[in-house]
Amino acid sequence: MAYKNFKLVIYCSAGFLKNVELETLEKDLEFFQRYLDISKVYLETHRGADTVPREKMLRIKEFFERQNIKTSGGITATVVFGNEELDYYRIFNTFCYTNQKHLEKLKEIVQYTASLFDEIILDDFFFTACTCPSCIRAKGNLSWSEFRLNLTALS
Repeated sequence: MAYKNFKLVIYCSAGFLKNVELETLEKDLEFFQRYLDISKVYLETHRGADTVPREKMLRIKEFFERQNIKTSGGITATVVFGNEELDYYRIFNTFCYTNQKHLEKLKEIVQYTASLFDEIILDDFFFTACTCPSCIRAKGNLSWSEFRLNLTALS
């Protein structure tokens, strides 16, 4: 079953991949493939407190590639450090882009994901709503919109 003008892509979250057994993944994929022709899968390496260990991710990636399903990486740019004072100023556990500890963690996540995949998609949580004292100082006279757009610009 191949679609002529349509490609179907699925996204597997880090929490699911971290906990799923390969046998379960095989059964789930077998079920999906009865009804859908999956062309590609985004395998999320990180979300919040969940990061999929390298060896497990390599096994999962290999599993999909054996099924002739292309693989790419996915990242949800959220982080949980636990008992961090900064948590008070953020919603949805998004990163604070003026916090060096957060920037180092994000860099580590991106480097890890890039070491596994040639293509990476950033989940729609690539934003910030942080209002910590550091962000307020860095914002200066800009509006919050201007500040956040500048802060998260990919250029």
